[in-house]
Amino acid sequence: MRPILEAEFEVSHELPNPDAAARDPLIHELYARILLRAPDASGLRHYRNGFDDAKIAQEMFLSRELYRLVMSGAYFDRRRPRFPRVLLLAPYGNGNLGDALQAQSVQRLINAVAPDADVWACSNYPASPAPFPFAHDRVLSPPVVWSTPIINQFDLVVIGGGGVWGVEVEPFNHADWQEAIQAPVAIFGVGASRPYLQPSLPLLRKACYVSGRDDDSLECLREVRPDTEFVPDPVLGDPTYRLPVDDRPTGAISIKASRKLWILNWKSYAPHKRAFQEMYNPDLDKVCFLLPAIDYPIVAHVPDAQPIYDVEELFDLMDEVDIVVSTRYHGAILAMLRRKPVVGIHERKIRLLFERRGAGGAVYETLSELAGFDWRIAEPSEAFLEENRTLTSNGMVKALQAIRSRVGGD
Repeated sequence: MRPILEAEFEVSHELPNPDAAARDPLIHELYARILLRAPDASGLRHYRNGFDDAKIAQEMFLSRELYRLVMSGAYFDRRRPRFPRVLLLAPYGNGNLGDALQAQSVQRLINAVAPDADVWACSNYPASPAPFPFAHDRVLSPPVVWSTPIINQFDLVVIGGGGVWGVEVEPFNHADWQEAIQAPVAIFGVGASRPYLQPSLPLLRKACYVSGRDDDSLECLREVRPDTEFVPDPVLGDPTYRLPVDDRPTGAISIKASRKLWILNWKSYAPHKRAFQEMYNPDLDKVCFLLPAIDYPIVAHVPDAQPIYDVEELFDLMDEVDIVVSTRYHGAILAMLRRKPVVGIHERKIRLLFERRGAGGAVYETLSELAGFDWRIAEPSEAFLEENRTLTSNGMVKALQAIRSRVGGD
């Protein structure tokens, strides 16, 4: 269990100094101004017991606790209340391209609705996270996630998007951290499953807005929050990645002779290496993977396979092919945004995405099922993309309602 800096205030009954109680207003004020919290019981006793008033602030300024706080740029950047401050919190730095893109897509959604919002991001992934695209001066280091005084300075904390509760994730599974969060919380367009959501029920109950990205997530979220709404994955609703309609490829495609981009993951590839090699044409096809830390063994079998660290690298590959075959959820999403015919493999969330698109038949359980090239394909759909843009935008309007009264907005 990691320490929580937001300690509960308890009154001490030991007053060796008869004037000690008179110090309480000063002590409380210094804690609030410098350490951004109420005094804990031990701290209150320490400063009550005849300590020189002039040295109270000095001791706080030299404390390790303050050092940890000031390492966050958010400690100093306190804008006037009219400008809402929003913190985005999710495992953006886990090395998966799809999760890395979430922060920027959510930030764009926020600023489209509230252009004056000051948006920060923090990846709650452990130490040494992978970089993710975001303004560097608005990214907090991962340890800050445990500093609830910093988090509580924000007018809204947005958790999402991505599969936040698809794995066990800290600190959302710590009861004391959840209790210490006082800022409004919006859970936005997340993936969730019951085993991983269970430890976060206090956070879910206190959230001012909750939305999930697919039917499975909605089902388990609504068991606790019946008011949970559907909001697609924020990347799918981000028009920044959409190719202009005029650039959409036209004409019939011969599947076997087409140029293909295979977006693979090791788990889906390893049992079906032989089937893949029989379909793969190294003269025409491209191969890549979006989670290098896990999927890099693919290179031993497909030397030309390319690890993807940046979305533009992926788009460069997509622009050179006719069809995308994706074993990754966000590979399929980005192919749709790039207006590429796409085939999905393996993942349940890919199937749910394609079914909502009306193309459930274009999802296969394994790569081996593609042998023979008799494929069903999800064609590009401008209407589907526009529907998702509208849904994510409307969801963000509701999520931001929590900060309207807090910052004096309309």
